[in-house]
Amino acid sequence: MVKLSRSALFTINMVKLRRLVKGRSARGLSTSVSNDPNLISGFESMAIKSQYPHHVLSAIANELNDDIRLYYPPDEDLLESDGSRFVKEIISLSNIDDCTLVINEMIAAGCFVNGMSVDDTSKYLHEYGKPNSLIIEQALGLVEKTNKLNLHNGKYFC
Repeated sequence: MVKLSRSALFTINMVKLRRLVKGRSARGLSTSVSNDPNLISGFESMAIKSQYPHHVLSAIANELNDDIRLYYPPDEDLLESDGSRFVKEIISLSNIDDCTLVINEMIAAGCFVNGMSVDDTSKYLHEYGKPNSLIIEQALGLVEKTNKLNLHNGKYFC
């Protein structure tokens, strides 16, 4: 069982969330920021038992056109932290709540303005033909019920 600080978990999860929202695969982002094609997936799995070094996080932020401050927890969270370690739990598209969070962030980023089918969304999230495609379909349905998405001719629009 890997345990990390609250800020390390925040950073790892934010990188995963932002890369999913931007439609980037872990391998593709890794090769853009380093010579190791498994760098990002290593942090998102149990393979690497630490947090992103600042220079890697800076390269990720640049590659995703984000402000690096987005990848650090708010000061209030840091002040409340007592230095405890937490079990490493990373956003997973196999979890309906996490998948719904990703879909909602994609809506906020304008990904559904021109419409996306379930298959389009699965491809965008690099999950097409994989078991998580079913979870993505369920999450799209849940978000549609909240009226954040509308289904027309097999495509979801915001």
